[in-house]
Amino acid sequence: KPIGEHREPQPSPVKEQRPPVPAKKSETWEIPQQKSRNAAMNVISEDNLPGGKGTGLEGADGRSIEEEQEEEEKRALEQAREVFGPVVAHNLLSNEWGFRKEGMEAINSQITALKPSIQEQGNDSEDSEDEEVGGTTWKRELVAKFGLCCILVRHALKDRVAPVCFAAFETCRSMMKVFSPILSPTKQIKAWLAPLVKPLLNKMGGEATGTNRRNQREACKCLLRIARTTQVEGLGIIVVQLSDDSVPMRPKLGMLKLLINEFQFSKGGGLKLGTIMAVTLPALQIADDKTRKAAVGVVVAAYEIAGKRVLRHLQTVKPAMLKLLHRKLQESDEARGIVDGPFAGMQLEDTSMRPKTSGGRGR
Repeated sequence: KPIGEHREPQPSPVKEQRPPVPAKKSETWEIPQQKSRNAAMNVISEDNLPGGKGTGLEGADGRSIEEEQEEEEKRALEQAREVFGPVVAHNLLSNEWGFRKEGMEAINSQITALKPSIQEQGNDSEDSEDEEVGGTTWKRELVAKFGLCCILVRHALKDRVAPVCFAAFETCRSMMKVFSPILSPTKQIKAWLAPLVKPLLNKMGGEATGTNRRNQREACKCLLRIARTTQVEGLGIIVVQLSDDSVPMRPKLGMLKLLINEFQFSKGGGLKLGTIMAVTLPALQIADDKTRKAAVGVVVAAYEIAGKRVLRHLQTVKPAMLKLLHRKLQESDEARGIVDGPFAGMQLEDTSMRPKTSGGRGR
């Protein structure tokens, strides 16, 4: 153009604004009803339960239990897309812990939302003769969804980020509370619940300081919720897992003391004195002071319920530890106002003294 010629500035082109695309229904946290019916049912079957036969004690096809559980968790995360929606599934697999936490919280919300329908349809099914309406198909779908939740919670408990674990704790308690009316003590349901006990016990280990203190408290609440769920014989599921040598001793002892105080002992119940003492007695010989102290606490708790029967199990205890136990048991008698107990009038400083007990030897 000629020098000095003035030209009006041209406005910059404006990009065309497209209207936002509305989200599809499947991208929300609502459960796709038609898809979830079959998807939840295919999470796990009788042929691929933990341990091959639902025992959770030995692997199948030469694989370890840990490898089988990892494979289950991968399948469960895939099924979560169909059952809980793609947004939830995407969040559970995210590298950002905030999204993983949101995914677990969304599952908890969906579980809680099922409570009214479970109660309503559960009551209707008692009077209905139609299997499709009366609850057989409906109940099987819910039971399968419970199994999926068990595996997803187990996966979340392995997360190294505390808020994700806290969301998993809350989901665990919700699923036990909401699904309990339609559960029964089948081999399959027990096989879903049993692998949850070990990571929960592991969360109870370590020093009770900082975040770990909340971990211990929340894990303890989950274990007690399982134990109180009589529909699945939850107490028996936990007691069996307490015999696992791979679980740290101190959290096992802490849980034993809580179970004794709440459930006590009964012939028909899942908590038996012989089982408790079989776990506790080896801990009396461990070098760690805190572990020995926890074991003494379990013995005292058992003595306050079972009385002299506990003394028969102490005949193999070393003299120094036996002296300490006798003193603690005597203090327990005095605190409870028992004046005619087995230690009344005995000089416990003499370690050779052993109270006389009725019955035979052995456990």
